[in-house]
Amino acid sequence: RAWIDQVRILRNLYADVTIAANDTTMGSLNPAAGTYRYNVGETVTITATPNAGYQFLNWNVDGVNSTTNPFTMVLTDNNAFQQINVTAYFDLDCATPAGVAVSNVTDNSALVSWIGNGNNYIVAYGEGTNPDSMATVSATTTSVELTGLNATTTYHVFVKTICSATESSNWSAMVTFSTPCSNIDIPFVENFETFTGSCWDFYMTNSNSYFALAEGGSDGGYSLQFDSWDANTTDLLFAVLPRFDSINNGFITFMAKNN
Repeated sequence: RAWIDQVRILRNLYADVTIAANDTTMGSLNPAAGTYRYNVGETVTITATPNAGYQFLNWNVDGVNSTTNPFTMVLTDNNAFQQINVTAYFDLDCATPAGVAVSNVTDNSALVSWIGNGNNYIVAYGEGTNPDSMATVSATTTSVELTGLNATTTYHVFVKTICSATESSNWSAMVTFSTPCSNIDIPFVENFETFTGSCWDFYMTNSNSYFALAEGGSDGGYSLQFDSWDANTTDLLFAVLPRFDSINNGFITFMAKNN
């Protein structure tokens, strides 16, 4: 004799998990984006890997955020026959600008350029070496022109990426440049009494040659001396005057002697 009290026909308990990313060009997922069916009791592990120049921010699991990566969850009876949505969020990496360079330097301006993947930057510049205490200019591209510079001045430049209102990169490596002299108005007189060589250029074809200030100028003061350690040298020495605004209809006079 036998009795049957209850008959139940059960099916496996499962949940559908949809995996997605806010932008698949910024990173990849493992498993790849898609919808997967998992049985209750299984452990689901999802890994987000950002591409170069991007960063992983967080997961959003049906409205709940998590920054743990890889993300792991164990399906329970409460998840049975549910649709679970897991989205990975990537964003631009707040990377430090690289390859900072300075070009097109004039007596009062210079062009600063760099390599970066951001949309907003701060460029610090000045004669000091602490970017946090320098003058700054903002940029939305990877170059900016500095204006209002002083002539014959050495400047240091730093660049950083502004990623959000609360996040920025480190300052880039320092880059140094010097502005040239401004054009000089005429009349111009140089008697070499307080000569420093500023704004002049000097060239020589052999290291045995040199320039120096020497007594014995035409007025009894100093003169610019062209000389060589080699008495038999035929090397050439050039002293180039500063730049002038205009010498149209003008003339140059100078005194020279051979010693």
